[in-house]
Amino acid sequence: HFLPRLDGRLGLFLALTGHRLKAGDVLYSGVGTAFVPSARLPELEAALAGVDDASDDAVSAVIQRFAEVPEGAPEIIARRADIDRLFAS
Repeated sequence: HFLPRLDGRLGLFLALTGHRLKAGDVLYSGVGTAFVPSARLPELEAALAGVDDASDDAVSAVIQRFAEVPEGAPEIIARRADIDRLFAS
């Protein structure tokens, strides 16, 4: 139920087209909050398993230790104006 809450018409675009988002697009659109490369996921999993405090802040701090900036600019930015225009009600 998160697609309707995305900015502009991105949610409708994604729902109707099945467009696949790359890491930068996920962060740009608000679908995700952090990018952790797949090679680092075992380390992240181990670090999360060792967290004594399961609060949102503690978990977010662990994730941020492994988070990286995805390579390249989000691709969906170049299409954003068209998406909002073409998928408007």
